[in-house]
Amino acid sequence: MKKTLQEIAEYVGGRVEGDASIVISGLDNIEGAGEHDLTFAVDPHIEEAKACQAAAVMLPEGVEDFPKTALYVEEPRAAFARLLELFTPKLQFPKGVSEQAHIGKDVKLGKDVVIMPFAVVDDHAVIGDRVTLYPHTYIGQYAEIEDDTVIYSSATVREHCHVGKRCVIHCSAVIGSDGFGFTTHEGVHTKVPQVGNVVLEDDVEIGAHDGIDRAAMGSTVIG
Repeated sequence: MKKTLQEIAEYVGGRVEGDASIVISGLDNIEGAGEHDLTFAVDPHIEEAKACQAAAVMLPEGVEDFPKTALYVEEPRAAFARLLELFTPKLQFPKGVSEQAHIGKDVKLGKDVVIMPFAVVDDHAVIGDRVTLYPHTYIGQYAEIEDDTVIYSSATVREHCHVGKRCVIHCSAVIGSDGFGFTTHEGVHTKVPQVGNVVLEDDVEIGAHDGIDRAAMGSTVIG
């Protein structure tokens, strides 16, 4: 992608000091940015940015006497994050259910889902619109995954758990494993049934390898 610095300034609501016609073709950190890249700097890295090789530097308002072409915004970190999304198009996958995926009985699938090879959606689960399930994901019985959620490879959402809209669950996370519940009587440990569930509300992101245990009763809720 290529955009002039002026186009970028308009996109993030900033202003340019210097050559607004510079064409930006990439984004990078201060150390790695080259002659066609935009970088950003906040304290204590502004002095370092003065000597960088970037075509222009995004800076917070109030920085004066900067020797390079600069794009001034109120919050450089937030503005740069928006640009990262703009300059990094989302991965595209064909919509539909792979023939190598397993879909159980009485499963409800929404519109425009992407269910990749070796994903398993067990009986009675509900999958919302535009949900993406990567290979080797497991969605348990009666689980519900709401619209626009992405679940990466080898993640598990156990039975009866609920995942809200626009959630992201990274590789190998486990949602709904049993909590640690035992009673002890006369030296004998007996497992307490874990009959609750996990509820991830909207816009929750779970990192790789995280485990969120189900409640013994009721719900473990992540807001």
